[in-house]
Amino acid sequence: MRHLLNSPEGFSRYFRLDAVENAHIVYQKNDIYHFGIICLSGGEDLLALLLEKLQNLPQSAPFSGVDKPFSDNLKLAKISNIFNQKAVTGFADIEQIDEGVFNKMVKGFHWGSTLDLQWLSPVRIKKTNVTQLKGEAKYCADADDLPVDKLFYHLYHNLTTLLNVPVNKEQINALIPTVDYQSQHCFWIENSAKNTQKNPTPCGGMLGKISINIHQPLDFSWQQILFLTQFIGIGNLYSYGWGRYQLSSKTPRAMPAKSLLSKALSDDNLKHALAHCQQRLKPDQQDTKIPTIEQLQINSANYQAPDLTTWHKTTSDGSLHLMATPPFFDRVLQRAVAQIITPALDKIFYQHSYGYRANHSRQQVMQRIKQEYRQGYRWVFESDVNDFFEVVDWGRIEQRLMGVFGNDLCIGLIMKWVRADLDFGKQHIQRTRGLPQGAPISPILANLILDDFDNDMQKAGFRLIRFADDFIVLAKDKETVEQAQIIAQNSLAEHGFELHPNKTKVIHQDEGYQYLGYLFLSDKVFSAKDKEAIADHEQALAKSLISNKPVQPLVEFQPKQHTNIPAPLSEQASTQKGSFIIINGNFTKLSTLSNHLQISQHDDLLKSLSWQQINAILIIGKHHISTSVLYNAMHKSVPIYFLSRFGNYQGELNAASHLIQHKDLHLKQAQYFSQKSNCLVLAQTLIHARAHSQLVVLRQKFKNQDLSISQIKHIEVLIKKIPNARTLAQVNGFEGKISA
Repeated sequence: MRHLLNSPEGFSRYFRLDAVENAHIVYQKNDIYHFGIICLSGGEDLLALLLEKLQNLPQSAPFSGVDKPFSDNLKLAKISNIFNQKAVTGFADIEQIDEGVFNKMVKGFHWGSTLDLQWLSPVRIKKTNVTQLKGEAKYCADADDLPVDKLFYHLYHNLTTLLNVPVNKEQINALIPTVDYQSQHCFWIENSAKNTQKNPTPCGGMLGKISINIHQPLDFSWQQILFLTQFIGIGNLYSYGWGRYQLSSKTPRAMPAKSLLSKALSDDNLKHALAHCQQRLKPDQQDTKIPTIEQLQINSANYQAPDLTTWHKTTSDGSLHLMATPPFFDRVLQRAVAQIITPALDKIFYQHSYGYRANHSRQQVMQRIKQEYRQGYRWVFESDVNDFFEVVDWGRIEQRLMGVFGNDLCIGLIMKWVRADLDFGKQHIQRTRGLPQGAPISPILANLILDDFDNDMQKAGFRLIRFADDFIVLAKDKETVEQAQIIAQNSLAEHGFELHPNKTKVIHQDEGYQYLGYLFLSDKVFSAKDKEAIADHEQALAKSLISNKPVQPLVEFQPKQHTNIPAPLSEQASTQKGSFIIINGNFTKLSTLSNHLQISQHDDLLKSLSWQQINAILIIGKHHISTSVLYNAMHKSVPIYFLSRFGNYQGELNAASHLIQHKDLHLKQAQYFSQKSNCLVLAQTLIHARAHSQLVVLRQKFKNQDLSISQIKHIEVLIKKIPNARTLAQVNGFEGKISA
């Protein structure tokens, strides 16, 4: 509209635009686009010119070319008065709201003891103390940042600024009524606009709903301010339509040309959703009844969501998740709605949220972590949201949807799906909270709820990477990730969530950790799920485990001359490679940092040695060894020996010096003989062959001597019993009797 008028002086003072089709992303040829225009007193001449320009589209367009969304590709459909819905053909048809009409509207509004305020567009109000803050972090992100007295201050100050009435802060504060918040659910959405140079300009803001307790009847002047500011807006960028709110759904306002629900139930969108769901039917589901497009075009008001079918899914770590899947008919409908709302929500989601999003993947997460490691971000705070899908509050989901999509009809339908009951075997279970895992609509709602957490962490300056309810924070020092844990706990607590107690840790990347099926270790990344290729660290471990060669000691005891008593280990001559490390006594932690072995007790570093200095490691008793130590030991060919605290040999980790031949066969043998029944068959075969061989030797050796026939028959009887043995103990018993 500004460019249509050639950016006249006074445009921002006199005009307010209401973008009622916010969150509507996709438009086709001949689609209708609705918006509202509010002109303040003094802008009548500009309004008359604007109406003329609109009526002369596309010839009056300031731009030409289809690459611009608002150019000569538009023409005016109609103009209506938002207060009475009458058609407007020219400036003379516009109804002016004078003081008398306005006061009548104010008095007609129900002013009770509670006032509900729903933000229609993002509001940008600066926090009280912004000296140390940068960028979008300067603006209020929720109601905690915007106390109710600060809100009323801005309502008053905004209007006096518009009217050029001088007033100081103390005067305004003295006029603020006695009010407080009854309830609130506000959240920040990230957004940006691109200028002609394609540079993004931040323009996010706070959305949501607040309920205000009015402890004493409001003065009429405050009623006027609250009612008028609905149409004007407050805060930064309010002349562009930001900072608009509504006190009641009955307040006059332009409406979108089509609801999101009607777009979701359009023929083309339903066909796409149906094809998508059909492609994902399993072989045993091919007899599923496929609905027609006409059947899918439901009446949402009369629609009742069916029960969800439950089943258990085993995850990669062996844990079970309860899945809840709607019938095929509803899966198609949910997919259809998701196809419409996802593009809008995806534009406001945090950049480094990777779960359930098109063009976002685990591989991108892996590359991101590697990139951050190279830049020095090597400390990791890792956690996930405990029971997120089970505990998410329905009220917050609905409020979040209304904050973005207003009162669109799709919200009621979505909430019916969210609240659907469970069919658990023969039981009918009514749910009171949570998102059903397995429902097509759940992933986008999960990201919508957790986007507020993303914004909190981003505004606090942390490098957050999130995939669904699993996340990590990367930093250059331990103190920063420890602070991130505190901020994360507080942010999640606002929505009733907690960190998972068993999956929360702070670790250096040189220690190694798993995330999204990858093992991150220093600057290396291994697939923890790839069965086709054995990662380097797994190969080294396999070589050590399948080696049948006796271990050659790397350090020999060197007794002093003329004595039979070996010298203490500390006095032994070391090999050229380096030191023999002995860990004994108090509980000790072995870790790796910057290619050095770190030996510490009670968080105190005792010794730091380069792996090149180490010959072998002896562990006596129970101590902690990190994955990175095992990895480096195998790849540096440093054996680790384990003794009990009493000195009994427990085992060893000894990397092979070269590729073991027939390693695949050895691994298959180890797997085969892990079954006791297979061990029994092998034992029977070996003992039977050995006994038969003994019998042949006895006959040959004593063929010219007297050998009791009964003795031979006794051995033959025992040999025949071997195949019938049921346990290894019985086989060993037969072997002993034959040998005797």
